[in-house]
Amino acid sequence: MFKVLHYSIKIGIEDFCQFYVYLHKFITSCCLTNSLKLRGVELIPTVTVAKGVNPENAVQKLVDLLGGFKFSELSNYLPLKGKILIKPNIAHNRPAPITTNKDVIKTLITSYLTDAEEILVGDSASYPTKHIMNRSWERILEGTGLDKAVNEAGGEVVDLDQYEFVEVENPENKVLRKPLISKLIFDVDHVINVPVMKTHHMTTVTLCLKNLQGIIHDSQKTYAHLDNLHQKLVDIYRCVKDKFTLNIIDGTIAMEGHGPGLGTPVYLNTLVASPDIVACDAVGCDIMGVDPFGIAHVRLANAQGLGEGRRDHINIVGDPLDKVKHHFALPDLAISGVYERIDIYQGGTCQYCKAIVKTALESLKKKGDISLVKEMQVVVGKNPSEPSTESSLDFIVGDCACESTNCKGTRILGCPPFDAFVKIRKAVHNNASEKV
Repeated sequence: MFKVLHYSIKIGIEDFCQFYVYLHKFITSCCLTNSLKLRGVELIPTVTVAKGVNPENAVQKLVDLLGGFKFSELSNYLPLKGKILIKPNIAHNRPAPITTNKDVIKTLITSYLTDAEEILVGDSASYPTKHIMNRSWERILEGTGLDKAVNEAGGEVVDLDQYEFVEVENPENKVLRKPLISKLIFDVDHVINVPVMKTHHMTTVTLCLKNLQGIIHDSQKTYAHLDNLHQKLVDIYRCVKDKFTLNIIDGTIAMEGHGPGLGTPVYLNTLVASPDIVACDAVGCDIMGVDPFGIAHVRLANAQGLGEGRRDHINIVGDPLDKVKHHFALPDLAISGVYERIDIYQGGTCQYCKAIVKTALESLKKKGDISLVKEMQVVVGKNPSEPSTESSLDFIVGDCACESTNCKGTRILGCPPFDAFVKIRKAVHNNASEKV
């Protein structure tokens, strides 16, 4: 190294500066991708944290921390010329924090992706949004405001469902052996993953890895939606990791409590970015006050070598975590003894059935419709106790309850029983109308 430095100085300051720039790019690139070892010591991945006064300012600060706007200046770090796909969370038809902040996406396009040849912003909405609540793609975009914002910025919003889905086989996959993935993921040069920082009633948090649910076919979205959901997410990432160049967690308007749809906004104006999806999720968890290895898909992805989840092995640049941390209220899945005039009869109930029943009841509560319930009985779980009498609203929720009890009521099949979201709410309104 000393000989190199001596040579550089000897041949002139301009040549030395050029050498330093290239050396810095190389070291930075290797450090960020965890691909360089010096004397057997592996350099750790870097996660960038940027807190702004508003979403646009947070993006500007993030880009400055990453080294500047022009890709030509970052050719060893983020060579993002060409066709770019931004993958936000557009699971529902409501704005931030339900979906990725449109101002974050717009600013990324207008300020950061100035050298890209084509910019697409695409997702596939969640299964319940499309098939249970019957929301069209047009209605979803109208509710989020993303379509207008992206068009004004010079990009195009696309529905991943309109593209062919290709079967991708990976012998290392453990749950989803052959994911059906939107072909657009493989047709672009780079994917920028931009999820929202939220809590989630089924996975505790939803960040970068969870956002991958939006790139697979609807037929696989409800498959493996129990404890194996976490490995499923890891399997999806294993098949697309070479296409995901950068991950940016949108914590400008985050969500705590009963996420991903009924929680409370948290105004952090913070972005978290890294090429390492696991490291990015780990730091995101830390900001939320959650142990990264308490989240199964983060722990599994780390263990299977898809990224670095150990916080003491991650370098953080930008704003210190103490400046941006917020102890997020996590989803509370308690359903018994919580709601007046609603009796819950539980057997061996998994967290996923609890999450769906809780979401249906919380939705009624949030909309002020819980007062319409004069009496209700919900039977859920395997081998549950049964009500001794009938009420005006009786539900048997989930395959386990439906197969292990003979009590009367509206049977809502499914594992998980996603239809319960809508069927319970509709029944409450219909019952109230009949009594008027």
